[in-house]
Amino acid sequence: MREQVGETLNWEKKQAYIAMTALLYGASSMGIDSTPIEGFDEAAMDKVLNLDMYGARSVLLVTLGYDAEDDHNRTRPKSRLPQEDIFYDLDKYRG
Repeated sequence: MREQVGETLNWEKKQAYIAMTALLYGASSMGIDSTPIEGFDEAAMDKVLNLDMYGARSVLLVTLGYDAEDDHNRTRPKSRLPQEDIFYDLDKYRG
């Protein structure tokens, strides 16, 4: 049915995100740093990896590794918005 409405790629992307989430949690449990990456040039990545040869496409990227001891970003405080700017009490908006 997904093929009939052209939704196969969208569904496959969602499945990849489920697998990615398991990868991120698994890496973290092993002390491995990871970063999901979106907004990359999918066509360029497909070309670099020769994915067309396999009938595949890239939909997401994940980096895995360990941070360097001398990484100055490692000890910098995180910059976060105040919670009240992020979370909303939906009960306030009931009509």
